[in-house]
Amino acid sequence: MPRIRTVMSIAIWLILLASPFETHADEPVTGIFLTVECRKDVPKRREMLTGKAICVTQSPIIYPKEFETIGKVTDIGLNVYFEVKFTKPGYETLLKLTKGMPDARMALVVNDEVFALFKSSDVLQGRTCRFQTFVKNKEIMEDVQRQLVSAMAAAAG
Repeated sequence: MPRIRTVMSIAIWLILLASPFETHADEPVTGIFLTVECRKDVPKRREMLTGKAICVTQSPIIYPKEFETIGKVTDIGLNVYFEVKFTKPGYETLLKLTKGMPDARMALVVNDEVFALFKSSDVLQGRTCRFQTFVKNKEIMEDVQRQLVSAMAAAAG
């Protein structure tokens, strides 16, 4: 019986998340989204750093209110990174998804633009997820980090 509940909960998640991304509000959306297969009825988004076309679900899995902290942009050799720590409920949501779909790809979307892609299994290490790129993209990284901090603050009220 517990296995049936697990399968049913995964099916419900997929139904809720499989809708294409459509903005109904005037404000751009920020959060962690599940990526979906691109089709004619699913708007394509451009990934900031690579320019690749990406399609995501209609709604975020994790909203900025579920970001506990956004770390500062830090240089490490030829790379720069910042870390996002999720609240306990936000992290539990990611864990549930990961258990049912360990190879699912997720996207960090900032003001309607895809900033980074990662596998759901990448967040199993803890409540913190590191977003890293080359130092040549440091200005973009700093801008995204500021936007995330602002989105988190706005969500907190």
